[in-house]
Amino acid sequence: LFFISFLWFVQAVLKHLLHLGIENVAVDEAEIECHQQLQNLYNSTRAAKHFQRNVVRGVEVFVAVSLKQMEIGCSFALALVIIFDFFFFS
Repeated sequence: LFFISFLWFVQAVLKHLLHLGIENVAVDEAEIECHQQLQNLYNSTRAAKHFQRNVVRGVEVFVAVSLKQMEIGCSFALALVIIFDFFFFS
């Protein structure tokens, strides 16, 4: 965001200097546009990277919670088998 604001500021200053008649300042609109597009690409790539990291973390948490639930379920099932054995086969 800072980089885009800075480019906008530089572009505005250069245009102002040209309007004042200072013609030795070279304003390359294509270069400024290229920098803005590169900055946008960088920002979107960075956002996608963070989104991917958050998805991976979410999946890891889901797997960990699921494993814990399975562990609790197995323990509960074993306890039920022991209780069932005790009451019906002893």
